[in-house]
Amino acid sequence: MKTLLLLPKLFVTICILILVACNTSASDTKNSETSQSENLDSEHVESVQMPEKENWKTFEDRRSGITFSHPADWKVIIEDDIVIFEASFGHLIFHNISVPADELHVNAEEMFEQDDNYVEASRTQYSKPDRYMSIGKFKDGPSSIVQFLVAYPEYGLMHWELIFDQEDYDPETIYFVEDLIAAVRFTNVKNQDGLSVTDSDSQIETLDVKDNVSVSDSDFVGKETWYTPNLDVLLEHPKIACLNEHFSMFVDVFGVYVVATSDAPINYVVHTANVLAQYIDNDADGMPDDLAVLDHLVDNKFVVPVWSGGGFFGDSDEEKFFEKIRGTDCEDSVRMGASMYYDMDEWALGGMQQAGTWDTNLEEVWHVISNGWYESYPGYFGVSERIPSMLTDAMDVARGGKFISTPERYPENAWYTYDDESCQYDCMASEYFYWVLMANLDALDPAFTDKCDSSEDEWYVCTQAQLAQVDPLAHSLLNDYDFALPTTIPDGNYLPSANYSDKDIIEDKQIDKEDVDTVVTSSKADWHTPDMEIITEHPEISCLNDVFGTFIDVFGVYVIAPSNIPIEFVLHTANVLAEYIDNDEDGMPDDQAVLARMIDSNLVMPVWTEEIREAFWPSVKGTYCEDNIRTSASMYYGGDEWALGGIESAGTWDTNLEEVWHIVTGGGWAIEYPEYFGLFESSNSLLGQAMDKARGGRFSSVPTKYPDSAWYTNEEGEYPNQSNEYLYWIMMTNLGALDPSLTNKCETSNPEWKVCTKEQLSQIDPLAHSLLNDYDFALPTIIPNGTYTPSKNYLENESISSEPIHSVILKGQSCVDEDIPRHKVQMTDALIDCLIEASKSEDPPVVLSGQSMDESVVRQVEEALDYGVELLGSWGPVYNVLVGINDPDSFVLAHQICSIYHTNGHEWFGHEPPGDPTLEGCIENIGTTFSNYDCCGAVHNPPAPLHPVALQSVLYSGADVSGAEGRLPITVLHEYVHVFQNAQTVWPNELDSDENGRIRVYNHGAVWLEEGSAEFFAQYFAGQKGWGDYQANMKRNLLSARDVRSRWGLSLRDVVTRDGQARVRELCDCGGQLYYETGTWAAAWLVNRSGIDEFLFDYFPRLSYDGWEVTFKNVFDLTMDEFYDEFDAFLDQPIEQQMAILP
Repeated sequence: MKTLLLLPKLFVTICILILVACNTSASDTKNSETSQSENLDSEHVESVQMPEKENWKTFEDRRSGITFSHPADWKVIIEDDIVIFEASFGHLIFHNISVPADELHVNAEEMFEQDDNYVEASRTQYSKPDRYMSIGKFKDGPSSIVQFLVAYPEYGLMHWELIFDQEDYDPETIYFVEDLIAAVRFTNVKNQDGLSVTDSDSQIETLDVKDNVSVSDSDFVGKETWYTPNLDVLLEHPKIACLNEHFSMFVDVFGVYVVATSDAPINYVVHTANVLAQYIDNDADGMPDDLAVLDHLVDNKFVVPVWSGGGFFGDSDEEKFFEKIRGTDCEDSVRMGASMYYDMDEWALGGMQQAGTWDTNLEEVWHVISNGWYESYPGYFGVSERIPSMLTDAMDVARGGKFISTPERYPENAWYTYDDESCQYDCMASEYFYWVLMANLDALDPAFTDKCDSSEDEWYVCTQAQLAQVDPLAHSLLNDYDFALPTTIPDGNYLPSANYSDKDIIEDKQIDKEDVDTVVTSSKADWHTPDMEIITEHPEISCLNDVFGTFIDVFGVYVIAPSNIPIEFVLHTANVLAEYIDNDEDGMPDDQAVLARMIDSNLVMPVWTEEIREAFWPSVKGTYCEDNIRTSASMYYGGDEWALGGIESAGTWDTNLEEVWHIVTGGGWAIEYPEYFGLFESSNSLLGQAMDKARGGRFSSVPTKYPDSAWYTNEEGEYPNQSNEYLYWIMMTNLGALDPSLTNKCETSNPEWKVCTKEQLSQIDPLAHSLLNDYDFALPTIIPNGTYTPSKNYLENESISSEPIHSVILKGQSCVDEDIPRHKVQMTDALIDCLIEASKSEDPPVVLSGQSMDESVVRQVEEALDYGVELLGSWGPVYNVLVGINDPDSFVLAHQICSIYHTNGHEWFGHEPPGDPTLEGCIENIGTTFSNYDCCGAVHNPPAPLHPVALQSVLYSGADVSGAEGRLPITVLHEYVHVFQNAQTVWPNELDSDENGRIRVYNHGAVWLEEGSAEFFAQYFAGQKGWGDYQANMKRNLLSARDVRSRWGLSLRDVVTRDGQARVRELCDCGGQLYYETGTWAAAWLVNRSGIDEFLFDYFPRLSYDGWEVTFKNVFDLTMDEFYDEFDAFLDQPIEQQMAILP
């Protein structure tokens, strides 16, 4: 940590503050209690007017090589490693601190807290580039300060300070400076190792802005989902009804629509759609090359119209459209960017290399796409005349100067000389972006087209090689920054190598908790590894015993048969069932949630004859079996095909592969994962979508004739039956069970099913292949052969240390538009109301524990939580994880809690930088932590600000010990008070960790106030239940508070700030005596002054509205200084008087 480098900067900052203070009149001074966040909304703050771009100049720091632009009227002062800009609003300080980028977080902690005179009001973390913004002020000065610490991977850290001349800060100026910082460029810059980051031969990587995209990329949560386009022509837009009034052809391309009028030739429309797809997915891997760019286009409803230009008569489709949409949603919400005219533009169907002519689609479709690039990466591709970008800098050189409008005559040295006077600066930049990209693609190569020659009065750089020589800035921008820009000329033939459905993307949708199974709350096994023992009665369902005399328990699901069925057939079916449930034969079910569904449904697998089946159901009328036993499928001895020993050895088909699979899917997979394997048409599952494609359309029942394109043509049953059969066929194909080398089943099943091998499935039915292979489900991968041989045997209730877990998606409520940056969210009373309401939970707290945890301990926790909910209400959702000392289920519990967080968009949980957060990393980190617990305590994890799921959790260490000693209920109540507290404090943009020790304005207050009140109420309410000796515990706390006061001379004043906490740590290991024991008595003293209900329900619920100090004053009728004085005096009283105040 290079903190000494900051000292000169701090000195200059202080000097500037002194000057500012001297120039600030008393009338400009606000009340000191006005918060920084309140000032953001102040109507009295007057926005600073920035000069137009022609009045800007470029500053280059010759020592570091860093370049950025700023208004020319700013005065520049260079001091050692500091550059000061004097502006109308105040001062902007740039400080190159020469620290590696990966030390951003450590430096942020130290930099914003090292000066005792600096009071931080809020801190916010951003990305692209990674940076922190800290807002605060100096105690001795009136000025507001905004600090930015920015990390550039290819260079290092840079520090900026924005100091306002008045006490209030202007949010518009902050946004302006943020844009300026985002547009910082590097010219001949050396990184921390002394290597040039602009040297193409160096090994150091430039700024990596390309998304590392995977189908389930967690960076693409929320917004619109996409699927690999099939380029089908639709008759209407599915979401924007006002478009349907004018257009009659629509092609969905990754969520961006090509729209066309009825007169447009359909081959033209499809060609434009293919070009659009090739620009979005230029490497044709089935996924968008840059999700941020696509996001912008989809979110802003960009469309690409193909329509008539109207010839010479001016009666164009375009004019008619804009006249017609006045007053509709289309007028304000739909954006175009460019158009294709089927009767005026040049078209090269099949590509210009084949057609031998230019294709205007290459220009106009790119103009639409480039809007996403402008907005996603403004520092590189921005077209604004206000804030320069690398694109506009290159254009200014190409035009021979910086011209806001078209000059009368371009300089002789210009090679980009667009002269349309209606085209302003941003338009010029857009056209320039198109020209440089075309040259970079070699699309202007005279070998393909005469486009370059015919355009030489505007642009004459024809190839990538020429671009590198003539326009090196543009060439570098397009090739040296690892952007996923197009590298192949679109030819209108989009052929993706893979196809993804929209469910391949993680969607940010909230599913009602009632619609999915709850998370596994214990690692105990409610099943045992089957031993295939034959029993003569069902142990629980007696109504089965009158007909059946053979029973085999397979993981809790029974294969049943009459006594006259040969036992080898019954055993074969039972073994196939076991192999489907435990396909890897490790002795455990591959998916416990699926198994639980089957057991709960009382599914049985009969092996019988038609006659016995017909006699069975009438015999059980009026019994439990009539309404509660499910079969789903059956095996018929003497009627079905049997391959004892497996199809590979028997050389014939085995009907068990179908019928037993129907039991497992219909009673398990389809119910547990309805979004994926749901059988009903209403579920709109991935299975249903794949089947609809395989059948050539969605048919609720069997059509009169299937389309010729269909490869699944079942002629029996309604939609659920069709889905169930389809799932069987694709599973058999995926397993290789239909391979003609093993059996003739595939041949004899044509025309119902025509796909025989897994390779054919991937080619013919990619949606089904993806569903079975790309979602990490524990589906079978080995053909069952009726010889189940587990590698290990587990007994019922034995601890399972590696059970598979599929987590629950929790119900949430979104109060904030996800597209609004957190630092720009305006915290109104209505928003606070919504966020607090969203923190309420209809579901009780969940307790997660392992097999080794004593059930009495779990009951203690559940009872204490129920009491907490009764007292304070239900908040959350809240997950409570009970971990014992040397708990053998540490990693199972880690898997459970990590899955819950990651499934619900909280990837930060359990993450330890560097690197991106992953579920595996969370499990490793949390599991290791659990394994290392050596005693007792609890850690509370508050909800993420503004997140639609207000998820909280409490991790209890040594819960077995605390439970045995009787201390656990008090700990549980203490933590549930924290749950209640954090449900009331919903502000973002402030310090995120309780351990930071700073006092956040709209939070609980000082650490002692948060912890002390939690401990007091826990002790008090536990005493009401008889869970602890309230008076004795409070007396111990009092003695501890008196001890730290008499021995060290410390009081609550000493631990208000982080610096104070650090000094206490240096002096003694007695911080807990202040935060907890002394804080507990401070809370008791405040309760004595106001009342329990007033503290709980007047203080905490008002914190997010009024701030903690204002609320403290309103509720307790004391300023903080008055409180400290009176409480210190109280601590000097005799113990008897002190104990007398307890409620």
